[in-house]
Amino acid sequence: MSMRDLKNLTEEDGCTVCIKDGDGKVEYQNEKCRENCGDRIGVSCKDGCMELYSMKVAKKGGEARPILMPSRKIRDKHFDALFLRGKTHLTTILYPIEDQISESVKALDGFELTPREKEIAELLVRGLSNREIMAQLFISKPTLKTHVNRIYKKLGPAREKIIKRPER
Repeated sequence: MSMRDLKNLTEEDGCTVCIKDGDGKVEYQNEKCRENCGDRIGVSCKDGCMELYSMKVAKKGGEARPILMPSRKIRDKHFDALFLRGKTHLTTILYPIEDQISESVKALDGFELTPREKEIAELLVRGLSNREIMAQLFISKPTLKTHVNRIYKKLGPAREKIIKRPER
């Protein structure tokens, strides 16, 4: 795939694209990337998507093959993040999923969830981990587990479409 193909593909979908050299200096940004991060050409980037990438690589150890990180929050927006590591460059593609999240949250209204179950279900839809939900709502692991089981039972087969848990 050429740079031109990548540019056309990502602009149609509103994706953010950034290409960095081996030292992490930005060599290319599309317009969406400049909107999200500012003009970073020639600058070594360490925040935003690079925080996610650095944590994942550090966790796995060493330089990795392609990494897909679904439903991640970067600068108050939700994206599916794809990191492609070549021999000399790192390409980051962020696919916006705010509309999908909004649709999933609206879909929750069609089920008889308690206010607390709905609150937890919305956090699940937004991609928060169990640990993040427990910390945000000040609830224990058994309490969260009970709520999540009730939510899944009420959603039935629709849960697969509504709540897509990211790989951690």
